[in-house]
Parts: sequence; structure tokens; C-alpha cells
Amino acid sequence: MANGIPQLLNNTSNAINTIVLLIADSQTVVNMFGAPKWGIFQSQSTTPLLVPDSVVSVDIRQDWRVSDYPIEPNSFESYNKVIVPGEIRIVMSKGGSDSERKDFMDAFDNLGDSLVPFDIVMPDGTWPSFTLSHYSLRRTATNGVTLITVELWCTRINISVATESSVTASPSGTSPIPSGPVQPQTAPPSAATVPTAAA
Repeated sequence: MANGIPQLLNNTSNAINTIVLLIADSQTVVNMFGAPKWGIFQSQSTTPLLVPDSVVSVDIRQDWRVSDYPIEPNSFESYNKVIVPGEIRIVMSKGGSDSERKDFMDAFDNLGDSLVPFDIVMPDGTWPSFTLSHYSLRRTATNGVTLITVELWCTRINISVATESSVTASPSGTSPIPSGPVQPQTAPPSAATVPTAAA
């Protein structure tokens, strides 16, 4: 007996604690070999567009703009609130061989040229419909010789759907409106006659 607990019960509690820890560790090991949970992916897909060694940091910014106008005496009235496209800054690092680092640099360079939006995925959520608007890469003789650290600025693409009024979607009974160039024509003689005033 130790501390008033029979030896058999003490061993049982240790075995239960060991089993609980093994289950927790097994989940961690399974997650290590699962799909990546951080990064930039094709929209609604698990295909990564960039494969870094690590994601160093993520900064998310979202603003709303409130419009106002001055009124007398010396005060303001707010009348509208508009969402501003969100921005996410991701810092990624990539090591490995020269060819691996070059492939990584080519990948985010091509991502900047692409017009196809992508998703930014983190363990606690997915931010859809982003595009790369800026990247920053700095390498010096003493820092970044074999390790690339790149900052990616991503801007959200707000997709708006245009709606049509049911009244003007299919107009009927209206005359066509000429939209092209019009050739000059000679006026008929009746239109060219100017009426004279009565005496």
C-alpha cells in the first residue's frame, strides 16, 4: 500500500492514465500523416498550390467602412456601412535543395499571375475566394541562403451577382434604339421648305 491506496487499485489507475495518453498521442500521429491543415489550396479542393516547409505566421484584417456626411451644427450623420475586401498576410518558409526552393518560388510567382481565386486553409477555418496581390522576399548573404522566407499578401475577391428587373429583363412593344453609326441622308423637299409668315 502507498498513501493508503491498495497496490492493485494504484496500478489500475496508472494503467488507465497510460491508455488515455496513448489514445491522445495516436490521434496526433494520425494527424501528422493526414492532409495539410495550413496553406493555400485550390478552391473547394485539397490540392495545395504552395507546399512550404512551415507557415510562420498569419495575419487577418477585415474592415467595414461607414459613410457619413456633415450636418449642422457641427455634427455628422452616418447613412451606410460597406464591407471592404479582407486581407490576409501569410509568412511561409521553404528550405531543401536549390531545385525545391526554385519550384517554390515559381509556384508563388505563378500564383500572382493567376486570375483564379484560391482558398486559405487553417485548422480553425477556411477563408475562400482570395487572390495574391503582393509578395515580399528578402535574402542576404547571412540570412536566407538555404532558407526562403516569403510574405504573401492576399486580398479577398467579393463576388457580386447582378440582378435584372422583371420589368426590363424582356422588354416588349418598344422601338429598337440605334446603337451604331448613322449615315447622313438628304432631307425630303417638304421638310426643306420653310413656311413664310402671313402678310
